[in-house]
Amino acid sequence: MKFRRLALAASALLVMSAAAGAQSIHSPQKGSPLRKEILDALRPGVERKLNAPIEFKVDDLKVSGDWAFVRVTPQRPGGVEIDVSKTPVGKLEINDGVHTEAVLRRVGGTWRVQEYEVGATDVWYTEWCNRLPKAMFRSGNEPTGTCDY
Repeated sequence: MKFRRLALAASALLVMSAAAGAQSIHSPQKGSPLRKEILDALRPGVERKLNAPIEFKVDDLKVSGDWAFVRVTPQRPGGVEIDVSKTPVGKLEINDGVHTEAVLRRVGGTWRVQEYEVGATDVWYTEWCNRLPKAMFRSGNEPTGTCDY
């Protein structure tokens, strides 16, 4: 009897952990509160590297539970391209423009940047491939992405 209860408890834990790992991935719609919260959490760090003010052209934004992965192209208000040479990022020896990728996590109801890069010359986020669903790192609805290789 004791063994049976233990087996049932272990089965329940296995089912719950599988359900948590299989959370759906979605892209918040333009203008949605969730999208605004995520981008607003990212904005201060990017503004430090590119100087304020900035807007984001969202290239890809995916959310799974309390995690988000974002690919954006920062620009000046009104869609004006940022002259990277006039920013702190432009002073670096190596940069690849202003494209930005970020991993964020919602903690206590607030989105927090876990890691981000502006103008990265490599695919820095591959270390997250084994920690988050691989589909989060695929562009748009592509069947494969960086984490699938």
